[in-house]
Amino acid sequence: MGTNANIRRHLANAHGKVDLYSKSQVPDQAKVAPARKKKLDEAAIKAIIIDSRSFGDFRRSGMQHFLRLALSGYYGPSARSVQRNLKKLYNDKKKELKERLANIQHVSITADSWCSGRKCHYLCITAHFLTSNYEQCGTVLSFRQFYGRSFAMRIRRHIRTVLTMFGLEKGKGTCNHHGQWQ
Repeated sequence: MGTNANIRRHLANAHGKVDLYSKSQVPDQAKVAPARKKKLDEAAIKAIIIDSRSFGDFRRSGMQHFLRLALSGYYGPSARSVQRNLKKLYNDKKKELKERLANIQHVSITADSWCSGRKCHYLCITAHFLTSNYEQCGTVLSFRQFYGRSFAMRIRRHIRTVLTMFGLEKGKGTCNHHGQWQ
């Protein structure tokens, strides 16, 4: 014969009927409420991104000690939780940047490449523009490492892909290395 534990837990969690909890289901008072935990995790992930910290920083012993004192029952997001949220945050920022660039009349694109001492080749594509208040702005559109040799065609293809991704491939003038507009 089955139990009614699942329906009792649902009624208590979803509808506030906490008197229906069985003794084994009573939530630990030290735990953080799910809605509050979600907000704290989002803030922690933003802090990791803004400060360029490693994904597992909130699970290290010093941070765990601090969190136990500051917010009893909150342990911070795991590295896996941070990874899952990064793609969504990245896509949101990319969409926001696309919309911003669509409203800019003139955009200057730079592509800088270099080789490290270990023969790793890098390419950074940036966009520079003026806002409606004539403030200079610059942002990284792409940063990528290239492996192997003979990668001129791959670099060209990558630049085209990035420009297309941000809607910058058509209707914009280009300037060659001699300073002539095309």
